[in-house]
Amino acid sequence: MMDLMNLQDAQSLHQSGDLQGAIAAYESLVKANKNDAAATHFLGMAKLQAGDTSGDTHLQRAIELEPENELFQTNYANLKAQMGDLKTAYALFEATTQKSPQNLLAQEGAGQCAMRLGNM
Repeated sequence: MMDLMNLQDAQSLHQSGDLQGAIAAYESLVKANKNDAAATHFLGMAKLQAGDTSGDTHLQRAIELEPENELFQTNYANLKAQMGDLKTAYALFEATTQKSPQNLLAQEGAGQCAMRLGNM
């Protein structure tokens, strides 16, 4: 059952497109350890990809758990940009580049959002 799944199993479901299966697996992992930042992050990603806006809460929680995790911040910003929320995406990219000026993905994302928003 889902209780026996690990993060890698959940990510395999996610990558194969089984969002509902992935969400159930991630939720099981988070239930077992509410401070599992990775499971919380990917739960939020899967929920947003499935159209469930509560995913935002999980993504923000993962960033609170691991504020220095650039992957969490960049993934969240990219997903927000893909969903058309350019202002939020831009703010997330900018926050990441402030913390980590060497993060080229965040710099590129901020630039793309700025252009799309007409700020350049």
